[in-house]
Amino acid sequence: AGAASRPRLGYVLPGGEGELLAPAPEQPMAKGLLAAFAEHSEAWVEVRLSSTECCNSAGPSVLFDPRTAYFGTGEQSAEEPPWIEVRLRECEVCPAAFGLKHGSDTGDVCRDFVVEAGSDDGDEWAEVLARGGKALSLVGGVFHVPRQSDVFFCRFRIRMTGPNSSKRWQLMVAWFDVFGSFRARSLPGPPAASAGNAEFDPGC
Repeated sequence: AGAASRPRLGYVLPGGEGELLAPAPEQPMAKGLLAAFAEHSEAWVEVRLSSTECCNSAGPSVLFDPRTAYFGTGEQSAEEPPWIEVRLRECEVCPAAFGLKHGSDTGDVCRDFVVEAGSDDGDEWAEVLARGGKALSLVGGVFHVPRQSDVFFCRFRIRMTGPNSSKRWQLMVAWFDVFGSFRARSLPGPPAASAGNAEFDPGC
């Protein structure tokens, strides 16, 4: 369906806007669109991990809260790099920036990663953001999309492209959110589970 035939979702944000801008550098980290969707209905978002770290904070929506301190995948390998994915059931987003925060103590800090996006429930991904040698911080930060377009996506994931600061392939991200404009999506049906995908499991 075209954008003109998709209803506005002005009831999602308090002011009825169709977009949510990223916070300015001098402002504290703020919740983005994924948090807004989850607060409206947890059924609107689905969090998937390539593997699950024991003792993740309870509930998948903690990933969208800048206050979360601990979240991530299990340890994997360069051949099977870890990733964290969010799928949207009701909305699609044209991303302008992403909020990311390190999800552990001072070790296992992700320094090399890409953020990818997909527009359907298949396996194709488009790279929208890439960083190398820039460590995620304990306070969180906003990463702007360098070549923003008018393309909308309903899937987002962060994937490691190099070992972390402890020389391990473990992706620890306590905050993952997106800022930009959004609209309703036409739904082909519930997403099918893919082989090798771990549904959210809080662990212990």
